[in-house]
Amino acid sequence: ENEVVMLRRLSRGNNAVAMRILSGGRCRLGSLPHGHEGRTGAAWPSEAAVDTLRDLGALPTRFVLRPGELVHINKARLHAFRKRDVRWAAGT
Repeated sequence: ENEVVMLRRLSRGNNAVAMRILSGGRCRLGSLPHGHEGRTGAAWPSEAAVDTLRDLGALPTRFVLRPGELVHINKARLHAFRKRDVRWAAGT
């Protein structure tokens, strides 16, 4: 399972601000946080970060992709993925 945070399409200026918030300041536009060049170490967005994105008008959406489920990410939509810790999800 993958946890996902996805934002609506934003203007270039707000996109840069949202990227800093989403990544905790560790990624910038044009970088490849999920690329093959290695990990960036960006932290998962906190509740406060999601609230800040909501205040910015980025309309953050959070959901879980289960095995076999797909999501289409339109061009220029900022997003974050992480593997879901199944033990945490089950409450163990």
